[in-house]
Amino acid sequence: MSGCGGSSDGDSGDSASSSPVLTVGTESVPLPFDLPASAVLRASEKKVFAHYFSPYPISFDNAPSSQDNYATQFLSPSGESGIHQAYGGMLRDRPVPRSPISDPNWMNLDYRTEVRQAKSAGLDGFTVDLLDLDGPQWGRFLNLLSATEAVDPAFDLVLTPDGASDDIGRSPQRLADALAGVARRAPIYHLADGRLVVAPVAPEREGAQWWKTFVDVMKADHGIDVALVPTFVENFGQNVDDFAPFSYGLSRWGWWSPSTNSLEGMREIADDARSRGKAYTEAVTVQSYRPYAQSFWEAGGLANLMATWQGAIAEQADAVQMVTWNDYSENTQFAPSLGNDHVPLDISSYYLTWYKTGHQPMIVRNVLYLANRSQFVNAKPSRQTALAVAQPGDAPVDQVEVVGFLAGPGVVRIHVGARTYEYKADAGIRSFQVPLGTGPISAELLVDGKSIAEVASAHEVNAAPTTQDLTYYFSSSSRQ
Repeated sequence: MSGCGGSSDGDSGDSASSSPVLTVGTESVPLPFDLPASAVLRASEKKVFAHYFSPYPISFDNAPSSQDNYATQFLSPSGESGIHQAYGGMLRDRPVPRSPISDPNWMNLDYRTEVRQAKSAGLDGFTVDLLDLDGPQWGRFLNLLSATEAVDPAFDLVLTPDGASDDIGRSPQRLADALAGVARRAPIYHLADGRLVVAPVAPEREGAQWWKTFVDVMKADHGIDVALVPTFVENFGQNVDDFAPFSYGLSRWGWWSPSTNSLEGMREIADDARSRGKAYTEAVTVQSYRPYAQSFWEAGGLANLMATWQGAIAEQADAVQMVTWNDYSENTQFAPSLGNDHVPLDISSYYLTWYKTGHQPMIVRNVLYLANRSQFVNAKPSRQTALAVAQPGDAPVDQVEVVGFLAGPGVVRIHVGARTYEYKADAGIRSFQVPLGTGPISAELLVDGKSIAEVASAHEVNAAPTTQDLTYYFSSSSRQ
């Protein structure tokens, strides 16, 4: 899905480096490979976007992290007057905490941070979930838009109306008028031929005729040609026939278990779209655990993330949507967070480089990634009544996974409580699974008997939890 979203291919003066590097003391700790320059990645016709969910900004109130809205309302079971008490609180994770910012424009600065984070990982832009057209979420979208203009107008923002929103679905005319008002601002994504990309999520809620009317109104009233890319949440096959005749591309929201993201299944859907002459956008996902809906999918640690990336590469998808950047209510986030560290984003940098360039990047530095839950799947929390149930896909497992991006051969040693597991490993991407247990969880890479990379989980198993938490937490040897 090639296109253009702005007039500049570089950063303005306040943007970050194109290579995500964490500095610890005087030592720079990079990714396991050399990330190409932003200009090199953007030269590819294949695009990578992350789905941005405006209800969860870096900060709501600019308060200290121990006292802010995340800590007191969303992460606490008693928050928001106890309305989330039954399922143990609304969230299990949050954006990386920061100190209060003295600048009154702090929220715009936070949005600039997120644009830099995504850009420095190699992403082309965000598909921005639009939940209303004149309320608080629209205001956040406009703030993100202005922040993107300040950081890099060529970082693309794809207009993504949310079909599940009652406000969005009020009328095609109202939606067209709102989107036309921002369509010509620099970061808003257009194809190379000038068509405005609109990628509604869950458009099946309004139906094909509703969206055909929207496309017609955009042309008739505003002179804007729309390239519609519907992203179906339900019944992909049943909706394609209705939407394909007036759509530029097709997409799906995705699944969260490795077995439901088989290469054969992903390729079948992509081939169906191409047989209709449509571009296809593949969904890349990490995990999904939804306390409010009492549901979760077994992601197998990092297995699901790598399976979806491998599928997108193998099927040569026209574009990728990482689902999501920051929906903490469903624990699908790729954004740097307290529980994720930078792991899903760092691993995605590797695969998106492979996807965009057509060549698997050479691993030049050793990095270990660790994935584990903080409790056993069948643990019975003492103060929670509504428990999440596994959804169709892989069977739930109690395991620790270590994924090594290894520049050369070595020995991977995994410690779970008093138990130690040891494996010989060749160079390349290697995955190891061992049983989850109580006590500290860590891993190390030994070469010639010397430990050269170490990672420890900040989330030990609680054998008697008060609240259910089925999130996979991630740690990296290069980010500790």
